[in-house]
Amino acid sequence: MMNGAELTWGITDSETNQFVGIVTISGFDRPNRIGRIDFIIDQQAANASKEMIERALKFIVDHFNFKKSPG
Repeated sequence: MMNGAELTWGITDSETNQFVGIVTISGFDRPNRIGRIDFIIDQQAANASKEMIERALKFIVDHFNFKKSPG
């Protein structure tokens, strides 16, 4: 488990290397194992948001013991 309370990545377009947003995963310190995922994505990259969400969720499932996300 991490020492911090959240994990944040920058997201770039793989073709242009242009920065398009960030994804943050938090909730590591909660005893009920509920995690939170937040995205800030440039509107021009919104068409790729499905792939970004799928990749982030796969990472969470593979690396953390969250039971569900809040509400």
